[in-house]
Amino acid sequence: MTIETTINASTRKRLPEEALAGMIKAMEFPPEYTAQVYSFFVDVPLQDIDRFAARHDIADHVLKRYYLTYIKDFYPNPELEEMLAYAR
Repeated sequence: MTIETTINASTRKRLPEEALAGMIKAMEFPPEYTAQVYSFFVDVPLQDIDRFAARHDIADHVLKRYYLTYIKDFYPNPELEEMLAYAR
């Protein structure tokens, strides 16, 4: 299952993987993609998040900052936090 399949499973508006990567890098959180962004950080397996970040050249500290800024207060993911614990 691809990341796009997972994050778009319950939505009508599709979010391409490349667009998600761009949003994370730019620290953008468009309200029309709230469900997909939350799904990425909660439903996508950690190894796939790690591969996604590598494929799109997203540093761990950027992923961590995005997660802490937009996701953690609503949908905490302790396993992801552990994975990103040493990212600065």
